Amino acid sequence: MAMYRFLLPRLGIALFLFAGATAAHAAPSGVRFIPSSGSPGRYDFAEVTIQVDQPDAANPFTDAAVEGRFGRQGAEPVRVDGFCDSADGSVFRIRFLPTQAGEYHYSVTYRQGAYQTSHAGQFTAQDSKGRGLIRVDKEHPWHFVWEGTGEHYFWNGTTTYWLLGWDEETIRRNIDRLARLKVNRLRVAINGRVKDGRAWYENVFPTEKFSFRMNPWVAQRPDSVENPGFDVTRFNLPHWQKIERMLRHARDKDMAISIIFYVDGARPGVDPFGKARMGQEDEQRYYRYAVARLAGFSNVMWDVTNEYHLFRNEEWTNKMGAFIKECDPYDHVMSVHGPAGSPSELPSGRISQCTKAGTRAAATGSCSTTVSSSRRRDDPSRKSMRNMATRITTRPPGVAVARPRPARRTIAAGWRGACTWPGAIRRPANVPTPAPAGARTPAAAGSTAGATIP
Repeated sequence: MAMYRFLLPRLGIALFLFAGATAAHAAPSGVRFIPSSGSPGRYDFAEVTIQVDQPDAANPFTDAAVEGRFGRQGAEPVRVDGFCDSADGSVFRIRFLPTQAGEYHYSVTYRQGAYQTSHAGQFTAQDSKGRGLIRVDKEHPWHFVWEGTGEHYFWNGTTTYWLLGWDEETIRRNIDRLARLKVNRLRVAINGRVKDGRAWYENVFPTEKFSFRMNPWVAQRPDSVENPGFDVTRFNLPHWQKIERMLRHARDKDMAISIIFYVDGARPGVDPFGKARMGQEDEQRYYRYAVARLAGFSNVMWDVTNEYHLFRNEEWTNKMGAFIKECDPYDHVMSVHGPAGSPSELPSGRISQCTKAGTRAAATGSCSTTVSSSRRRDDPSRKSMRNMATRITTRPPGVAVARPRPARRTIAAGWRGACTWPGAIRRPANVPTPAPAGARTPAAAGSTAGATIP
């Protein structure tokens, strides 16, 4: 009898664990597939919404999945991932970006444990005047073109790391302002946190309309700078929906947005994975979710991370670059931000940076190039960055390449291939007196803090 008393508690635990596992993968009462109405234009995504009745997945971001296959009539279908768009698992979406006009057929499958249900359909993509994706010019591989029109794309970009820290009205106003100035590419971070702009010797402070804290995951302490307590298995949906609205507005202005997965990843609170879990399942889920959700926007580019060398290594950079390439059915332009002498382009899809011969990635058509540095004026390594700029802009035979302007009075200089300029000149690095509570100090366009209020 004593033996049974010993076994019963363990039997109860085993039954509890089995019941929990069963509940996590139980079948919902019903699943409906709702295609978007109308016919999308070329380079505007078609969307199928999956409505789950009485959802019962313990964690819909990990216990359920949506995937589809989309293809133009007579062409090989393309595999596309869907994504969860509700905290309770009642809404999933899947998006497909048609790059040609014509009739498309698709099938979409919802899976939850042993449960599976599918839907098949079709839609017609209308011809449109959309400029489409940005591609390497096959005839002049040091240059870029709009795929939809064949026009040459003059790469005139700036960095607005903290654009998503603003309220949405200010985001739109700044995109409009930069578009009027003929800026056609912004680097925008989707994950980062810091107390204020003094981290970069800038007089920038949070206000009621601006925050230095971005939360791509659900957080126990979302207002904490260094210890947000991220649950990396669940995504913070309002943040991702805000990213989408920013992308839509920029797309209407023919402005590309390079999504930066980490900015200042070495700072406490930014990187929830660390060296121990870098590149593993949880971090891959972050990148896969971003691609599934955002790749349908024709104006997206990928920036694997900012300053990878400060918190990751070359092996990770190549691994995650190849992972993005595998997940992205449209092969958006991709880059990585780091120092000179970083990974080289290989046929396997490894990320590229500049070589003495120029932008090797552009020549292969697989990725773009970014070589940047965030350094103080007295940092001797900035001299090597200026030398790198000269190497990047070396003119190949028969191709005219604009040379960058001098990096006078800059604290950070970002040298990029394909005719882009260094980062904007900043104010002198005076360490400010802390701003009083409620003080409003807008960030400067092209600086690490975001974009100027018009």
